[in-house]
Amino acid sequence: ARLVAETAAWQKRRNAERARIKWMFTTEKARAKMGRAYPKPAAKLDRTQRVKTSVTRY
Repeated sequence: ARLVAETAAWQKRRNAERARIKWMFTTEKARAKMGRAYPKPAAKLDRTQRVKTSVTRY
């Protein structure tokens, strides 16, 4: 519970500051270097299919 509260406070502060991220490479360069983490999107997206992900929501 404490981690969730601290993360929410951090997120609120970062959003209020309109914090930005300076990316070191483009999406295409990321796909070239880390293809499994940044797969190319399918030509036609079927929004009825479920997407398998490793992200867990608590």
